[in-house]
Amino acid sequence: MNLFPPFYSLGFQENTENIDGYKPGGYHPVHLGDTFPSRDNPRYRVLHKLGLGSISTVWLAKDAVESELKSTHLVTFIAILSSNNGELAILQWLSTRPRDHPGAKHIVQVHDSFQIPGPNGTHQVLVMDVLGSLYSLIPQDGFRRQWSSVCHQVMLGLAYLHQKAVVHGDIHFGNIGFKIPNINQYTEVEMYRLIREPKSIPVVPHYHSVPSSSLPKYPVAVPETTHFMPKVFAEILKDKLTMEIIDFDNAFRLQDGRPSLKHTDVPRTVRPPELTFYKLSGGQVKDEWGLPSDVWSMAYMIWEIGFSDVMLAKGSEDDNRLIYETMKLVGPLPERWKPYWNSKCFEDSDGNFTLDPAATWKERCPPENDGDSTDSVAIVVNLLRDMLCWEPMSRPTAADLLRHPWFATQSPS
Repeated sequence: MNLFPPFYSLGFQENTENIDGYKPGGYHPVHLGDTFPSRDNPRYRVLHKLGLGSISTVWLAKDAVESELKSTHLVTFIAILSSNNGELAILQWLSTRPRDHPGAKHIVQVHDSFQIPGPNGTHQVLVMDVLGSLYSLIPQDGFRRQWSSVCHQVMLGLAYLHQKAVVHGDIHFGNIGFKIPNINQYTEVEMYRLIREPKSIPVVPHYHSVPSSSLPKYPVAVPETTHFMPKVFAEILKDKLTMEIIDFDNAFRLQDGRPSLKHTDVPRTVRPPELTFYKLSGGQVKDEWGLPSDVWSMAYMIWEIGFSDVMLAKGSEDDNRLIYETMKLVGPLPERWKPYWNSKCFEDSDGNFTLDPAATWKERCPPENDGDSTDSVAIVVNLLRDMLCWEPMSRPTAADLLRHPWFATQSPS
């Protein structure tokens, strides 16, 4: 019996994927300098890692063909996904639809796609524009001034998706990117100065008998751009940011129906209550995941972007606590959901508990900063309270929300 995992890393593993994810059906091993689609067709050359997810890794690559045609240092973003990912199908379908809505420009576009064979199976590769992460911008001075503009653009994108009867299914600020102006002006050397040279971590087997073909020789850490690109961020924040919605792994068309159990992938702290109660009831509660579910998650995102704070942090580890914390903001549960919530630990000695949403909102609202007036925060709270309605069909649509006073001064560009 082996007492240790089959592999271990020789170094600190912060900002790298779990090495156990490299197995049949898991991650595809990628190394710096690898070319895709193949060695015989080396169009995209890997320069650095940009991100990772539960089923994918994301890389910065140089596009040899476009760089030669346009005489630029064209870099692109390649996402290497597991073969059962449905993101490409949704994005390809959207690309065939009329772009007759101002929100269409706020949806990520796929410029190229192909499949690659590997030791862990066949993987889908998507080629897209390089986008920055909101995680890196939110701490920067001046970002708060773009709060309503950023959220307006995301709402436009959501309204476009909903016009096409597409549910995104995973709206949160980790799935929103911003375009980086003039990124193709940088040489490879200059790019490394901006985001630092890649940090690799060797991987070795504990046992000689363990096959290593499924693993990379070294995982590459995702760079922490927040700390060493302040000049770049300052330049970006001088102008209006351009936002795009990304990560369509949970997305589906209403006409196709929701793929089974996909709601389990949605982070608990942004998960709409209809998904939580569907889970808690073992499917006894009607499955109501649809367009209004995106509106609920969007409300959480607006709060977190503006106040750099998780709206329901106290419910992040437990569904019962999450429901109670939500009730404090939204009010009593609908009758049909009450049998599936355990209220005992929140009741007083008389079996009661008090809800006062107006007082809770007042308590939760952060102090004014960055030039916001009391009225502006009150307007945001009014917007969020409209969006956070227990009954899915009673929530305003994304199109309705674009007419809210908080968005009224924003242009549709």
